[in-house]
Amino acid sequence: TTTPGSQLAIRLLPTLIGEKQTVAVPLIGYQEHVYSWQLAAHNVIHYRNLAEVHELINAERVQNVVVINPNNPSCEKITAPSLRLIASQLSGLLIVDEAFADLDSSDSLSSDSDLSNIVVLRSIGKFFGLAGARVGFLITHHPIGSKITALLEPWSINAPAQHLAKSALRDRQWQERQCLRINSQAIELNKLLCNLKEHLNLNSKQSSAGLFSTISGSQVTIQMLHTHLAENRIWTRIGDPYNSEVVTSPIQNWLRLSLPGDSFDLLSNSLNRIY
Repeated sequence: TTTPGSQLAIRLLPTLIGEKQTVAVPLIGYQEHVYSWQLAAHNVIHYRNLAEVHELINAERVQNVVVINPNNPSCEKITAPSLRLIASQLSGLLIVDEAFADLDSSDSLSSDSDLSNIVVLRSIGKFFGLAGARVGFLITHHPIGSKITALLEPWSINAPAQHLAKSALRDRQWQERQCLRINSQAIELNKLLCNLKEHLNLNSKQSSAGLFSTISGSQVTIQMLHTHLAENRIWTRIGDPYNSEVVTSPIQNWLRLSLPGDSFDLLSNSLNRIY
């Protein structure tokens, strides 16, 4: 099913589940998933890792699971076999948000022949840079796919957006060049962040999903970096503080940096001013 952006599918899916159910959603991730399930009056339980997902399933505490793969902003990935195992143990749906999967689709479930209780969401807004076109995709063999199709208006995606989407998806050469460009910039960004951590002796975790990199650490450090970069005309996405698994450790937070593109020197110079 083609949707006017994957956001609409995220909002509609919980409304079509039926009776009140419980869903497991990552503690750190795109918050519209949580909001949509709560808005539809379902119960939401947060999980921090794959082990907790299986604990919730084995205890029969959840019927549905949402996975963001790779996760935005934590960059964590779950392998395709692990996802299929989760789906096989659920009485409800496994919803896999693959908004950032285009750079590396090795663990994507979008081409699986057995999607009986799996719903995959894709978008052309990230890798292709066409967020304004508002084109997304819902891939499933579950009847809920037909329900969403029935709810969409006949012209929910305008002709220019359809043309852009088809052209982008068919242009394999551009996609290969885009992969090279993103990977090259991601390497440079990660080097920059590694140097930052080394110079400041930061006790923080760094991870990358290609299109963005995320640093997580103490709330004080993350807030300092966010404020400093904002004062230098660089806007980063900062998360809400959360308690780490170790009770005695400082309150944790994360900071997500997108690829700087032509502004790499601006970012580099801004970070150098911290030293």
